[in-house]
Amino acid sequence: MKKTKIFRTLILLLAALPILFVGCEEQDTYMEPGVVDMNDRITSIDKDIAQPGDIVTLTGTNLDKVYMIMLNTENVPVSFEATATELKMVVPGTSPLGDVITINIFFSGKGLAQRVKSFLPHFLKRPEAHILNVASMGGFLPVPGQSIYGAAKSAVKLFTEALYAELMNTNVHVTIVFPGAIATNITANSGIDIPKSAEGDQKKSGMKTLPASEAAKQILDAMEKNKFRALIGSDAKFMDFIYRLSPKFATGFIAKKMAGLLK
Repeated sequence: MKKTKIFRTLILLLAALPILFVGCEEQDTYMEPGVVDMNDRITSIDKDIAQPGDIVTLTGTNLDKVYMIMLNTENVPVSFEATATELKMVVPGTSPLGDVITINIFFSGKGLAQRVKSFLPHFLKRPEAHILNVASMGGFLPVPGQSIYGAAKSAVKLFTEALYAELMNTNVHVTIVFPGAIATNITANSGIDIPKSAEGDQKKSGMKTLPASEAAKQILDAMEKNKFRALIGSDAKFMDFIYRLSPKFATGFIAKKMAGLLK
């Protein structure tokens, strides 16, 4: 393995959950070498990251609440072990390192409901505001192999719909989004190996993914029109229609489509 130079800047960021708030301003900030922790949970790091394969130890509080770490903008998953006060992470061998290394640490207990609760009092004071939560096609349709994910997205759906009802006579608009298959390379980034036979079945099915740029355009359009719900992609619209007609038929239909991926 080619040895890399030592990188002295480590930025620790709390990754945002699927909720979009309008009205943020970009701002240039100079970062001193060291650790920038937006969660106020990291107290020290034992060394700089020198190269892939390094084991880095962070100390702090509530580190046992960390459930996922991603490295740099490529979203490379990082393996780690953690107790309440210490976290040991291994820099992946496949990770492309740069002059600035960004570690996204996902903490539990900072969920969508808590974030809405934090921002909502400020939104209510604004002339107009908008909360947009991203669920999934799996939030209204049961997908085999994704039961926990679907249950979580169903919770996002009902939470957002209730929020809409509670705020419908205020200046705060609420939209729930149901994306279908979006071309984000999510499978490869998740580290899951898809059988070649399944990839072949997917190509034969003719299923097309929506470009991320088009999905973003449709989501922004839904916000501008203050839509109650937005189905992103032809697959999401089709499955929503089928599921409304016959939930049992739609469940069997998606089960057959997913069969190749569950082998």
